[in-house]
Amino acid sequence: MVINILSNRSEWTFYFLSSVQFNFTISDLYILIKRFRRGKTVQYKDKINIGNKYHHLKEHNSIFWKVSNDVIHNTADYVHREIPTAEIYYLLEYLISMRYNHDFAIDDKISADSKRLANYYIAGFNLDVNNPKTKALKSDLISHIRPMYNRLNNHIIIANKLLDDIKSEYRETFSKLKTLSSKAYSNKYLPWKISDDEIGFLTLYFAKYFEETNFTKKAIVMCASGIGTSKLLYAKIHRNFPDLDLIGTISKNEYEKNSTQYADLDLIISTIPVLPQNNEQVILSSAMFNTQDKNRLSRYLNENKVSETK
Repeated sequence: MVINILSNRSEWTFYFLSSVQFNFTISDLYILIKRFRRGKTVQYKDKINIGNKYHHLKEHNSIFWKVSNDVIHNTADYVHREIPTAEIYYLLEYLISMRYNHDFAIDDKISADSKRLANYYIAGFNLDVNNPKTKALKSDLISHIRPMYNRLNNHIIIANKLLDDIKSEYRETFSKLKTLSSKAYSNKYLPWKISDDEIGFLTLYFAKYFEETNFTKKAIVMCASGIGTSKLLYAKIHRNFPDLDLIGTISKNEYEKNSTQYADLDLIISTIPVLPQNNEQVILSSAMFNTQDKNRLSRYLNENKVSETK
């Protein structure tokens, strides 16, 4: 889906972006699309100052500006919503900052250390090293970690403007990487402690991996009667989370009478409190499935993608 957004209008996007820039653009779009699907928009009150601030960057980076402009407009077409122009500027700034990854020579020691650290992170998540997607993740991590070493050696700081979104959307992944990074420093895999900004960047690679790896959850929708509101809730959940395996709707009474029939459920999404009979996770939701309900379900799914790799 995100790959199609990148390639739909700008066929030359793949040519101009480095692998690091391309992967960051993909990860940025994952978060942007999720945010807009949930109705979470950022208001930019001072549009004139935003335009003035980025005018110089736009004038001196015309290719990256065109990439950013096309990508955000493709995304707007996909989500059927207008996206603030400031998002184009922010993506432009990311692409420019990632360009500097290649401004320094990469020596053999940095390459070896980068591979070792990438392997350390992958082992920390207990990922299958023979899986093609894990191999692709390793390659992406190495491509990122090598210039990260150079950035740190040369005291170059890149602020991660997605950090708050990353911490909110991928809380467990971020937390695990922060713990692994601290241990890596203690075990001399890292010669320095790395900032939350850098950990946020690393989180995006794992987020992309988990997004593209199928960890299907089997769920059922429950309401007091099992009719009417449950059908509406089912439709709203299915529209927002099409990869969730929704097996149907049920009343609380029917579930409690026949709980053994639902022993393979992972999740109950319910408008009323219910005691799980088979160790399912219960997520309470309003019948309208509002933004808070969407965020709660999304957080559960994201965190369980991580926990399944432990």
